Amino acid sequence: NLAAAVRDSRAAGFDASSGVETSPGVKDEAAVRAFLRTAAELPPPPRTFSWKGTPS
Repeated sequence: NLAAAVRDSRAAGFDASSGVETSPGVKDEAAVRAFLRTAAELPPPPRTFSWKGTPS
């Protein structure tokens, strides 16, 4: 579940490549669309640092 993974890990990105395949190297269009639709609806992760090394 993408929403739970984002919530629990607080990661800024996820690799869904093999998770949307019907067989190795063959993507399932409906699964890709569903993943992207879900990802687009998620809130952004909390910002916990800045690139300058100071808390934001």
